[in-house]
Amino acid sequence: MPKGPLGLNIERDLFFTERFPLSVYARAARRAGRIVESDQSLRNELEANETIGSIESSKD
Repeated sequence: MPKGPLGLNIERDLFFTERFPLSVYARAARRAGRIVESDQSLRNELEANETIGSIESSKD
């Protein structure tokens, strides 16, 4: 079994179903300081990222 940087076992959640891109989960977790599974939090993160993307693409 693989180990993380603190020597803890890393396990895969076999029942996890991805509803959003993994990048959205990662950004939401960084912002919250914990794992986030709430649809509302993830949707907010996705919408914020789409807004940033549209602003950056309009600069070109």
